[in-house]
Amino acid sequence: MSHEARMMLLFASAGNPLWKDLISGDITENKIADYLGIVRMTLTNWKKTESLGRKPAELFGTVKDHIREAAKPAYVQRGSSRAGLSNETAERALAKVDEFHGLFRSSRYPHIYEAANVLGIGVKDCQQIIDHSHYTQLPLFPRMYYLSRSECEKHFKLYAGLYHVWVKRYRAAATFWFRCPMEVRYVLKMKAGHVIRCKLNFPMIERRGNLRYWEYDGFIAITDINIFWMFERRPELISSDYFQFITDLGFNYSSKEELGETLTMTGRYLTTDQNAARTITNGEVIIQKLDADRTDEAQVGKIMHGDAAVFDRSPEREELDRFLRELEQSKEPSDENGSVSELRAGRRRARQG
Repeated sequence: MSHEARMMLLFASAGNPLWKDLISGDITENKIADYLGIVRMTLTNWKKTESLGRKPAELFGTVKDHIREAAKPAYVQRGSSRAGLSNETAERALAKVDEFHGLFRSSRYPHIYEAANVLGIGVKDCQQIIDHSHYTQLPLFPRMYYLSRSECEKHFKLYAGLYHVWVKRYRAAATFWFRCPMEVRYVLKMKAGHVIRCKLNFPMIERRGNLRYWEYDGFIAITDINIFWMFERRPELISSDYFQFITDLGFNYSSKEELGETLTMTGRYLTTDQNAARTITNGEVIIQKLDADRTDEAQVGKIMHGDAAVFDRSPEREELDRFLRELEQSKEPSDENGSVSELRAGRRRARQG
């Protein structure tokens, strides 16, 4: 969340003790918005867009005008939520608004706790105010969230499709590989924004009846140098599990299973093992895009339900180890997928602009 939005949402929160003096009756967002000279929906928009849409000086100026008006001897409340004020209370409130506005204008970007202290808000209350403002409008990981659908669609088109995710697992007695079918499915609208939705099926080492794999739901966050893949297992039989991996943006490389080159990403993962102790484990991961038609439901179903497999014997295990070594040795910047290069360059231009 932007510094400007955090500061203003802290000031405009019901947890700001200033409103106890300025507002009569219960303190609500409607009453606070009225004191700021805005409508309540504007507060919601600040949480969604992180943009105030008007100059902070105007907002603080409106609050001060209302304080001065409420301190006049002739002020009559008449159903207004703005309480009448004594001169002493009004002067104290005006000084508090000026002090906070001074921090707001500061070029040194004061810490949010410093701003909270000016208002008389404790650290824990400050944390909860900001988190509530942030996460009631955004998903758990806000930077996975796109305010612009077109921007989300642009990134989705780079990676939409079906993949094999190769996961190397290390145990004391041996190492082996999992092949996990994965689909980067679609753009999903979430509250006021959009996310890129994924699905992954992770093979079981020991089958549970007719079940051959665990199902994981996830999302991806694309930065200018990496992709963060975050998945949560559906808790159908036992408690949930999380599988997270970080890869590069991708490059063209020979497919492990198909003819020609394909979009390939490499990185490392972190999760828990399938043993009884749920041991924390990590290792290498390879992702390769498949030549598959996402609109062919039969083909998608065949890949997602049929391709989960464990490779724990020779020669497949050794072939995968060799493929990983060759892939890592051959990685060069010039191999980068053209669309990915364009994305990275565009992000650099945006930062510089």
